[in-house]
Amino acid sequence: MKKQKPPGYLVLKGEELETELNALGKTVRDFANSLGLEMQDAYGVLSGEKIGVDTSCSFITRYGADFAHEYIDWSFMGMANPYPRIKKRCVKTRHFDRRNAI
Repeated sequence: MKKQKPPGYLVLKGEELETELNALGKTVRDFANSLGLEMQDAYGVLSGEKIGVDTSCSFITRYGADFAHEYIDWSFMGMANPYPRIKKRCVKTRHFDRRNAI
């Protein structure tokens, strides 16, 4: 099986992510603060703009892969979601606790 090369950017499903954050009682300001972004950059991320590697890593680290993979627009980037394939090898994490501590 040929290994896919990451595109070097990440695109999020902004509307779905914002809906989920609101359901958790979080605002866009909380989201921006958790990733160390300016408000206009946070709105850009939530509107589907491409984000760089640093912000991508911050998002996945802060919210956990078990949460983040659902809100990454894999089809836009031309990739398949790798999480279901590697989930079996992963150790159960405490990411849920981290994302609720924003």
